[in-house]
Amino acid sequence: MEALKGHHRYEGNRLPVTNAVSAANRISKELKIGHSGNDLVERLPDEITDRFGTDINVIVEALGDVKAEIDKAMVFINL
Repeated sequence: MEALKGHHRYEGNRLPVTNAVSAANRISKELKIGHSGNDLVERLPDEITDRFGTDINVIVEALGDVKAEIDKAMVFINL
């Protein structure tokens, strides 16, 4: 629950999963996957870049073709 409630807040002690959800939220905005009504892709907080060892651009590049993976998953879902 903390990850869902707290992934937009950056103060205080956060669980590692909350940092992962925060990063995933930013990555989905960067890749324009879905639309929350907010197009601003904020910089990842230092706590998250420290955990992943890099910034959002390098993370996105390392993920490869995420949209192709989503397309494959959608085919599977619709079977």
